[in-house]
Amino acid sequence: MATKLTEQQRLIFTGQICPYCGKPTELADGDDVPFVATSGKVRLCRDCEAYVGCHRHTSTAMGRLATRELRALRQQAHSRFDYIWRHRLKRSRYNAYSWLSLRLGMPTDMVHIAYFDEIQCRRVIAICEEYIHKKEG
Repeated sequence: MATKLTEQQRLIFTGQICPYCGKPTELADGDDVPFVATSGKVRLCRDCEAYVGCHRHTSTAMGRLATRELRALRQQAHSRFDYIWRHRLKRSRYNAYSWLSLRLGMPTDMVHIAYFDEIQCRRVIAICEEYIHKKEG
């Protein structure tokens, strides 16, 4: 069963409004925006200097907008989480997401690092580092 979102949450998670200021986002080419560090289409808020990439050849955002700090935290969270399933500390990627869902107390359909804020990313990093340390000690 999919998680029920408010309309505002849906618009934030699909990159259509900025989670920082609440304004509608703009679709742009990343190469044309000075603070964007990626090529291809992005959804962005120029006022907040927040953006998220779009799925290849589409205008569909890959998650919610992020500032420079949040993008760095997401990279760290992905690095730690991906280590767990790539090094088979969990049986599969699916199993790793199910495990993380339980640890975060969140429904699995909402456990997507591209949806997470700074606090959630820090929790993912801590949970994953603790697990890696325990398994590889």
